[in-house]
Amino acid sequence: MSIQEAQDALDRAKMTLATKQNSVFLSTIVFSLKHSWDLTIPTACTNGVNLVINPEYFLSLNEYQRVFLLEHESYHVAFQHMLRHGEKDFKTWNMATDYVINAMLINAGGKMPEGGLYEQKYDNCTSEEVYDALVQNPPPEAKDFIPDMSDGHSDSPEEVEEIVKEILVKAIVQSKRSNDDPGTIPGEIERALDKLLNPKLPWHVILANC
Repeated sequence: MSIQEAQDALDRAKMTLATKQNSVFLSTIVFSLKHSWDLTIPTACTNGVNLVINPEYFLSLNEYQRVFLLEHESYHVAFQHMLRHGEKDFKTWNMATDYVINAMLINAGGKMPEGGLYEQKYDNCTSEEVYDALVQNPPPEAKDFIPDMSDGHSDSPEEVEEIVKEILVKAIVQSKRSNDDPGTIPGEIERALDKLLNPKLPWHVILANC
């Protein structure tokens, strides 16, 4: 294994994602994150600004699973999961968000890497709904779960929120300009971003100014 092998595989996965139909939103997020390799983490993780991946783990995946991983981490950013946990137990919150993201991707035809969290009963649930269910009835896999989000940042939470907002505005603008199909971006994401934008501007104004 070499870092260059992993980098080549990552570059191919990014291009595969970028050429998928209606993928502009997620691929823009992927290309906006700062990437680094780290052998000390089990799989991959993001704090909303950085994407850190274990190169050995990444190379152990097939090409479809690599794209799934990139989409998965991008959705954490898109839903601003690392900024929304509040007073919730962070590990349980991360599990809940994983169940929701993986359900979305699997139902869209994605190939989840082995060991990912998925329960059909959580299809179409919100992360908060799944969190409440996990708190009431912790699953057996909870004790071995390793978060793939970071609740700590080298930057302040305010700086992270601003960077994430900029990434999401860019991703939504690019998606709209590319005429991705309606519904490509989950409504929850657009509504959450609307709340972050201050002053609140109509999308046609944002598009005209970008």
